[in-house]
Amino acid sequence: MVEELAKAVIAELREKRKIVFQPTADIDMIWVISGPGTYDSTPNTGLYKGLPKDKERIDAGVGIVRQVTALRFGVGVSEITKEMIDQNGPVFYYNGEELGQGAFPQNPPLRDAAAKDDFPLPPSKVVIRTLTEIFTPGQIKDLVAYLKNHLEIKKIAVVTHGPHQRRVARYVQKYMDIFPPGIAFVDAAIPEKDVAVGGTLGEIKRIVKYVEKGDLSVDPNY
Repeated sequence: MVEELAKAVIAELREKRKIVFQPTADIDMIWVISGPGTYDSTPNTGLYKGLPKDKERIDAGVGIVRQVTALRFGVGVSEITKEMIDQNGPVFYYNGEELGQGAFPQNPPLRDAAAKDDFPLPPSKVVIRTLTEIFTPGQIKDLVAYLKNHLEIKKIAVVTHGPHQRRVARYVQKYMDIFPPGIAFVDAAIPEKDVAVGGTLGEIKRIVKYVEKGDLSVDPNY
């Protein structure tokens, strides 16, 4: 079981590397999974020491919002303004940790940045949520709660680094029965270039461990 699952994850990662994410106009939400560090700081220790992983994910999500908006207006990304995103852009969704919740209080720095005039997205399209339960399962449950009050949202692009995405996709599948009907997830993973080997090995170990505990689905949702 362990060896087969590890091989399956490796095969998924190899296949996913060949695919370049292509935004579509029907994406309703860009869900950015918080990463190590915060929007304005990096971890002080560990595998990701000094690396702006949370900011990389946020910046990638912002870029997808702009791309989707451009597709809806039928113009180039360089022509997109905050007013256009406000009028017809998808939702940028982020649910990280608050002060006192964990190692990286990610929400406050992003809130501060999003409130500034030079942030690329208008406040109307930025949703930053406080978690009642931290870590990925809590983030998924929070997303479900939000979607139940926003049934117009159906297609969600998930942004995180490639190795981590394989675990998130299994969490999503594990909890799929509590999502509102008709929700579809799209893999908008970004490459892990800094610690590709370490990041991949770490995620394979976590996936195997959490599947054995029953916390993850064996198969990914996307």
